[in-house]
Amino acid sequence: MGKTTATDVAMAQGRSLFGSTATTLALTLSNSMTILSSAAMVASTGAEALTYFVLGVFFGSMLWWAILSTSAGWLGTRSDIRAAVLNRLASITLALFGIWAIWNKGLR
Repeated sequence: MGKTTATDVAMAQGRSLFGSTATTLALTLSNSMTILSSAAMVASTGAEALTYFVLGVFFGSMLWWAILSTSAGWLGTRSDIRAAVLNRLASITLALFGIWAIWNKGLR
């Protein structure tokens, strides 16, 4: 069985890679939390070139996710640990951090 890439998935759904990226950009820009946080950042920094600001946020986010997914894919091919084990380990870690945060806030 071969590896499935993002291009394969996009083609199977009848979309080009550019179309999928444009759809993701439209969804991201229409997200209410994205709009509010971007408005807060623009208001606090006084960004005058709004187009460059939006493009910078988009490309920065795209770069971050590309690095993150590439590293996860690379680590996944070099690790013998199953995904279920990693999911359980991540869940336990998050739960412990939640308990620690509640404990430190004085809600004991």
